[in-house]
Amino acid sequence: MNETTEQRDLRDYIRPVLRRWWLILAVVPIVTVGAYLFYDSKPKVYAASTQLYVQPSALNQLLLGGGGSTNPLTTGNLAHLIETRAVGNQALKVLKRRKAGDVSGSIVAENLEDTQFIVITATSPKPLDAAQLANAYARGFLNTQARQIQREAERTQSNAEAQLDGLRGSAAAGVRAQSLEEKIQTLELVTSQPGGSTGIKQVDPALPSAIPINHDPMSRAIFAFVVSLMLAIAAAFGLEYLTRKMASVEDVEDVYELPVLAEVPTVDSPTPFSAQGIAVEKQLQEPFHRLQMNLDMLNHERPLRTILIASAAPGEGKSMVSRNLSLAFREAGHNVAVVDADFRKASLGGLLDAQDGPGLTDVLAGRASFGEVLQAVTVTATQNGNGVGPEHAIGAVGTGVASLPASRGDLALVPAGAHHGNLAASLSRGGMRQALKSASDVYDRVVVDSSPILAAADVLPLLSEVDGVLIVSRLGVSTRESARRLLREIQRVSDVHVIGVVVNGIPPRTYRTRAYGYYYG
Repeated sequence: MNETTEQRDLRDYIRPVLRRWWLILAVVPIVTVGAYLFYDSKPKVYAASTQLYVQPSALNQLLLGGGGSTNPLTTGNLAHLIETRAVGNQALKVLKRRKAGDVSGSIVAENLEDTQFIVITATSPKPLDAAQLANAYARGFLNTQARQIQREAERTQSNAEAQLDGLRGSAAAGVRAQSLEEKIQTLELVTSQPGGSTGIKQVDPALPSAIPINHDPMSRAIFAFVVSLMLAIAAAFGLEYLTRKMASVEDVEDVYELPVLAEVPTVDSPTPFSAQGIAVEKQLQEPFHRLQMNLDMLNHERPLRTILIASAAPGEGKSMVSRNLSLAFREAGHNVAVVDADFRKASLGGLLDAQDGPGLTDVLAGRASFGEVLQAVTVTATQNGNGVGPEHAIGAVGTGVASLPASRGDLALVPAGAHHGNLAASLSRGGMRQALKSASDVYDRVVVDSSPILAAADVLPLLSEVDGVLIVSRLGVSTRESARRLLREIQRVSDVHVIGVVVNGIPPRTYRTRAYGYYYG
């Protein structure tokens, strides 16, 4: 069996995507535009931030001997304190609002790692509200801390004054009383300026920002575009894998791994005939002329006097190919005999305007000779003048092959005949071999139209009796499974020479736009 040696190019790999461009065109724009509109319609949120610098309070520095800095744990605790309800109530007082529902937004406070800074970030649907809310929480937190330090200072001062009163009149009160008096004076200084005794200062007050946060519909749309494109491509490859029917010439090449000798477009009437005789439809003349030339060139490498036209299943167009290929051979000047070996559902006789009478089954059964079943076929002259008119057709049928007039350009038909008996047994006994030999002794080309291989076992003995087998596959009808089964059936028969494939049923638009390549074995 011949195999194509043409290397796969990029188009072979992206063909599933190109074939289902409509899927990408339908999915990707809709998802992209939908993502943009969705995120663009979401409410805008604005953020504003302010920073607090934390140092030990004046009470710690003056009374408790605190150092010049606070540890990260203390700063982190203060950040959590900012988010409490007590600080929120103070922020409401700063904003001069009575309840939390009057404030639109939220805040988050966090300690910058390994620093003495606390960042308060407020978010709100309005830029000005976000800035006011952040500053209000900062001010509310400072007020809360100031009141707490003032209360601690007052309590410490009261204790110191009580201790000083207890030492009055005592002989040992000198140094101790002086220390308490200095402490009381310092505490009075702290309580007199509560706002400046906290050790916490607001730096970089929050300012309104006109740029919303997390509102970038364009970047979301770009992300949706990339994701939807990838998913659509994956879906195209998935559909390609799941699709049973072959939809392109490349599908046929991939499955059969055989050269495509002809590509036949879909036409309204592929087998026309009139009172003047039969002919090849105008749009099919070029494809079948190319098929004939390809077969004639292959004939130089290996004799192809007898050619079996086969298909995997019914409806793939093998009888149409047999008819038009025979006419193309005749057009090229060959003497052609067409043998209808589709015993189950013979249709070639109707396509060639055959008369009622004995056929191939009678030859196989010994009831008639090969010459007795031959019928002359009247062919319409072609427009280019190369055809042969009705007056050159076979005029009379003799009693045997030797007596047949067989001038160049003749076309004869062997109809199928009546279906009865065990045809497979008749074929296997060598009757068909003898009939084909008799035909090939007289005619340049013998075209045999067979039954679909998967539908009837009658054709299997014929595969090794002919010089070559030509497979017909129809786009939109032939399936990958039937093609693979056909190849397995052919491989079970020895001495079978498969020539190539004829791809039938190509859409006219696809046929017109394709760049053609031909394989000669």
